[in-house]
Amino acid sequence: MNTKSNNNKIFYGWWVVAGALLIMFTIGGIAWNCVSIFIKPVCADLGFTRQAMSMNSTITSIIGMIISLSWGYILRHFSLKTLMRLAAFGLPLGYIGYSFCSTIGMFYACSVLVGLSLCLVMNLPLSIILSNWFEEKRGTAMGIAFMGSGIGGMLFIPLISSMIERNGWRYTFRFSALVMFIAAFIAIFFLIRIRPEEKGLKALGWEKHHSG
Repeated sequence: MNTKSNNNKIFYGWWVVAGALLIMFTIGGIAWNCVSIFIKPVCADLGFTRQAMSMNSTITSIIGMIISLSWGYILRHFSLKTLMRLAAFGLPLGYIGYSFCSTIGMFYACSVLVGLSLCLVMNLPLSIILSNWFEEKRGTAMGIAFMGSGIGGMLFIPLISSMIERNGWRYTFRFSALVMFIAAFIAIFFLIRIRPEEKGLKALGWEKHHSG
């Protein structure tokens, strides 16, 4: 199978790559690369120590480790599409929650939701989906998708920093939530399909690996 089908349309798997790239660019660019930018202004405003605020990243990392260890069980009992759709709403809700926090415990509770949502929308699920779509050019597809986080960081780090200075950290959390929600909604509901069979297709290179 070529990257274009017989009717000269682009192989749909590349639209899936575009959706994955959009997720990594926005969610990876903001939730991964910009999290530390909020620590100083939040601590200055609410009187927390930086160590206490840094625990939010620790919480999301612990959630990620638990999800990674439980991934096989999760996929046996839940639909990946449903999980990603829930995460598309859960992540922005967590960030909106941050914007209303007044205690460190409230931040930690939101971080549990954020950490869970990140695991269900980024690396693990996207790797599975891209593997489903590409038997050939899998490395290229994953490379294109996952480079989005670095590019997003280059854009969002100065943007988020500037917005915090101009508008405050609460407004910037809400702006971040909106950007991530729009991107995730477009990618998950309109671009990404879990398997090529959903579009009546086979993975790129399927014939070559399964002929004879």
